[in-house]
Amino acid sequence: MRLERGGSNFLFVDQHFQSHRVLRRIFSIARKLGYQSVCLERIREEDCAVLQAENAYLAVRTNEFASGSAVRVSFFRSNYDEAPQPGDFVGYAIVKLDTYRTSTLPELHVYEAVLSPHRTLGGNSFLHTGKLYKVQTAAGEQQVFGVLYAQQNDRTYVCAHVALRSVLSCVLPDGDITYQALNQIMGIDHRTTLVGSGAGIGPAGMEDVFDALGIKVAKVTHEPNGPNAVPLLGDYQRDLYAAIESAGPAILGFELKPPPSTTGTAAAAVAGGRHVIGVFGHTFNDDAWVPDAQREYFVDGLGYYSSENWLSAYVVHDDNFGPYYCLPRHFLTKQNFRLLYGVKILPTVFTGVEAELIALAYLSFLATSLLPSAGIKWYDRFAAFAQNQQLVLRSLHVTKEQYLRHLRACEEPTGKRIESDAIEQFEKRLPNTFWLVEASAPELFPTTRRKFGEVLIAADKAIPTPLNYDLLVAYRLPGIMLWIEGGNFVSRNTALDGHCKLFSYAD
Repeated sequence: MRLERGGSNFLFVDQHFQSHRVLRRIFSIARKLGYQSVCLERIREEDCAVLQAENAYLAVRTNEFASGSAVRVSFFRSNYDEAPQPGDFVGYAIVKLDTYRTSTLPELHVYEAVLSPHRTLGGNSFLHTGKLYKVQTAAGEQQVFGVLYAQQNDRTYVCAHVALRSVLSCVLPDGDITYQALNQIMGIDHRTTLVGSGAGIGPAGMEDVFDALGIKVAKVTHEPNGPNAVPLLGDYQRDLYAAIESAGPAILGFELKPPPSTTGTAAAAVAGGRHVIGVFGHTFNDDAWVPDAQREYFVDGLGYYSSENWLSAYVVHDDNFGPYYCLPRHFLTKQNFRLLYGVKILPTVFTGVEAELIALAYLSFLATSLLPSAGIKWYDRFAAFAQNQQLVLRSLHVTKEQYLRHLRACEEPTGKRIESDAIEQFEKRLPNTFWLVEASAPELFPTTRRKFGEVLIAADKAIPTPLNYDLLVAYRLPGIMLWIEGGNFVSRNTALDGHCKLFSYAD
C-alpha cells in the first residue's frame, strides 16, 4: 500500500488504526525520515509463538479476553514492491489488536517498533545505545538501526515492563526480551499476582530482573516522604548524564502531581501516581548559556565545567506518547524525581561523577606541581586552564580496545598523530577497562568537539582515603604521555602536540 505524495498520515491512521495517538507519532517520525510507501502485513497467531503466548496469558488474566491479532506496519523511502534498495527501509511498528467481550472495538497498542533516529549527530543529537535489527517483510529481509520502543497493554505488562524491555534491548545479545520472561523473573503469574489496572511494579521487581540477568546498574533514589524517607544528595541529572554518556541506557522514574484520578491512557500507565520511562541519548547545545552563568553568577564550587552543562535534552521513549521524544534537561525537578537506574555496560566500583572529581585532582596536580609548563603551546594552554579551574571534563567508561582505536585515529589540525611505538608503550600498561576523563576548554569542547587530552583512571578499585595515585593509569596531553613506573612518573614525548577530537563509541 503506497501513500500518494502529500497523503495524510492522519487519515491513514484514522482509517486503519482508530486514530491511535502513538501511531500518529510513529507515522510523523517516518515522514521525517522520508518514507513514501507503507506495507501492512497481518501476523497470524499460528505463525508467531510470542503472539500465542501473550494471548494465552491474557486469557488467564481476564475472562473477558476473546482474541488477539497483530499487524506489522513497515515504512520505505521507495515503493516497497519495487525491490527496495539498502537504506530505503526506515523502520516498522507491530500493532497488537486485542478483542474483549465487553468492547465493540479491539483495543490497540504498539507491541513494538524500531525506527531510525530522525535526529542525527549533524543535528547535535547523540544516541549511544541503538542496535541493528533485521526484519522479515513482504519485500524481503530488511534492517534498521534504532532503539526498540514498546507500549503497555495494562493487563499483563505495564510501564515498568516496557521501560525494562526497551532498556534491556540495548544490552542483551538478542536485542529483546519477552514479557513472559520478565514476569517469570518477577513472579507475576496473572492469577494470584497481578499487574495492570492500577497494579504496578516497584523497584524490587525491576531489581530482580537486573540481578537475574547479571546486569549492573547505578541506582539513585529520592523518597522525601514517609518514615523511611531517602533524601536526594546532589543532582540526579549528573548521574543520568554519566550513565548515557558511557553508552548505557537508563530508566527514569518520577511522581506525578496530582496523582491521576480518572481512567485513560496516561492514568492507566501510572500506578499510584508514578511513571517510568527509558532514556537512550541526549541532544547538545553549542551555545548554552548555563555553563558560564552557573560558574560566574551562581557559583557552583565544582572547580571545573562538567560537559553535562551543554546537554540540552534527553532522548526518551514514553510508552504513553511514543519514541524519540526530547525531555528538557531541567524539566523533571528534584521535587518530582524518584528513581534512576543507569545501566552499566561495563562494571565499575565508582561513578562517572566521582571519576571526574578524581580526574580534576590528578590534572590539577599535573598542571600546578608535576609539570606546570612544558614549552609545548597546547600543553601550556591546558596547564593555564587547569590552574585557573577552567577545564571542561567529560567522563566515559571504555575498554582498552576502544581507547587504542581512538588513539590511533587522533589527529591534530595539521595532521600530526601519535607515533605507533608510543601507542604500543601505552598498550602494555592499560587495564581491560578504565575511566577515560577528557579535558577540554569552554571555547573548544562545545564548538569543535575537541580536547587537550585525557587522564585514565582505574575503574575496578575503591577510591582511597585520602586520595592518592593508586587509581592513576596514565595521562595523555598535547605532546606528552605520562604514567607511573616503579613509584616514579615516567614521560614520553609525542608528535601529537595540539588538540584532537573527542572520544566516540562509534569510531
